[in-house]
Amino acid sequence: MTDIPVPIEPRVHVFIGGYGCGKTELSLNTAFALRAIGHPVALVDLDIVNPYFRSAERCESLEAQGIRVIAPVFALTSVDVPALSAQIQSVFDRTDERVVFDAGGDDAGAAALGRYAALLRRENTGVWYVINARRPMSGDAESNLDRLSRITARSRLQPDGIIHNTNLGDQTSVRDLIDSHAMIERVSQESGIPVVAAIGQRSIAAELPGNIRAIYRMIHRYMRPEFFDEDPAYARS
Repeated sequence: MTDIPVPIEPRVHVFIGGYGCGKTELSLNTAFALRAIGHPVALVDLDIVNPYFRSAERCESLEAQGIRVIAPVFALTSVDVPALSAQIQSVFDRTDERVVFDAGGDDAGAAALGRYAALLRRENTGVWYVINARRPMSGDAESNLDRLSRITARSRLQPDGIIHNTNLGDQTSVRDLIDSHAMIERVSQESGIPVVAAIGQRSIAAELPGNIRAIYRMIHRYMRPEFFDEDPAYARS
C-alpha cells in the first residue's frame, strides 16, 4: 500500500505542471489509493497534447480496480485529434465519486482545464502544482514561477499546494531532493502556495532530513516503461 500523495479531503484532485513533472504518476497513485480505501473513483485524462505517458495507458489496470476512466475521444489510437470526451461533465453530477484530473503539461495542456474552471471552483477541489527540478527548464525558481503563472492563467485555477516531485527515476538520490528543496521552497514563498508533499520511493525515505521526511509520501511507479525491466541495461540490480 502506498501513501495518498495529497490531502484526502477534496472530492476532486487536479494535477498540473510542466511536461514530464510526474502528474500522471501522481494521478494514478491518488486514484488507486482512494479506491483502496473504498471510495468510488473516476480518473479524467485531460492530456490532449502529449500522446505518451498518459493515464489512459493504464486504463485496463484502473478499470480492473473499479476506477472509471474518462479519456480524450481518440486517446491511444492513430487519430491525432484533440477532442475531449462529453463524459467529463458526468463527474460533476456524480457527487458520490472522488475524481482525479490528470491535466496536460505546461500552459497549452492546462488550457483544457479552463473549460471546466467554473465547475471545479464550485466543488471541493484541490489543485496541485507538480515540480520535478530535474526536468529541462525546471531547475530554478524563476522558470517555475513563470510556468506557474502561465498555467494558472490558462487553467483559470489557483493551486492549493505545490508537490515536490524531483526525481531521476531509479537513479534518484537523497541529494536530488535536498538540492532542489530550497528552490521549491522559494517558489512557495514567492507564490504564497504551500509545499504539501515531497514524493519518492521507500528506498531513500530513511535517509532524508527531517524537514523533507515530514512531508514525504511514498508512491508506486505505475508508468515505469516495460523496457526498463526487459533490457538488462535498464534493470535494477
